[in-house]
Amino acid sequence: MLAGADVKLWGTANELHVNDRVVQETSITGISALQPLSKNRVSATGGGDGAVKEEVIGAFGLQASAATLSQFIGSNSVSGIGERQPSSYRSGSIDGARTIAYSMNELDWALTLNTNEYGGYAAFEDLVSWKMLDLWNDYALA
Repeated sequence: MLAGADVKLWGTANELHVNDRVVQETSITGISALQPLSKNRVSATGGGDGAVKEEVIGAFGLQASAATLSQFIGSNSVSGIGERQPSSYRSGSIDGARTIAYSMNELDWALTLNTNEYGGYAAFEDLVSWKMLDLWNDYALA
């Protein structure tokens, strides 16, 4: 299904990203999913939200750009199994990331952010539900 797509396995262990150019969201901390009896708190992006993220495939372990997501949903259902379904979307978030992919009648688009704290839930909903949809609807495709 992902043959030819620019999708990579993303190493999720914290130590792999110490020197990353982009600073990950770290203001939220909790008990380590890997060491629940430890008194040390870890960032939610590293398992402090209760999820084991070390080298998993799926929700935490795949890396793809918004362009790659848009290309994928141009032929596949954005939510569920099957062919492209116009007027459908899927969004999701986790500490450190927020994404939405949308299939309109003639256009497929996606937005990925490496933060879950984009001005709060209402600001993100305003961005994707009004501003971006208005932008795509106001300008004709070439």
